[in-house]
Amino acid sequence: MPVDGQHLDSNATLELGVRPEHLVLEEQGPLSGQIEVLERLGGQTSLYVRMNDTLVTIMADGDVAHRVHDTVRFGFNPKCAHLFDADGLALPSLQQHPLAGLTRHDNRASDSPSEETA
Repeated sequence: MPVDGQHLDSNATLELGVRPEHLVLEEQGPLSGQIEVLERLGGQTSLYVRMNDTLVTIMADGDVAHRVHDTVRFGFNPKCAHLFDADGLALPSLQQHPLAGLTRHDNRASDSPSEETA
């Protein structure tokens, strides 16, 4: 997750942000925590996991075998993470998202009749 931190103090405190759908349960994951709440929602399950003083939400498949109080390991792809400064502002990414350069096209139906031939 390369970011532009050139204006930060070397002792700056940063906050890591990762969306719940980008956290992945992994047997050998680098992070771990204990499930406090498990909410089964059909095709997906929300796990509310206590990791030290932080409660994180993980969106997983609906058929996870875990239960409340289980310890789970998880991780995430750093490309899906964001860093925030003390004011809550996201640090600018040094990588552009692949969709960032696309131009939006108007997909509405045309007012003129189609020119199909029989």
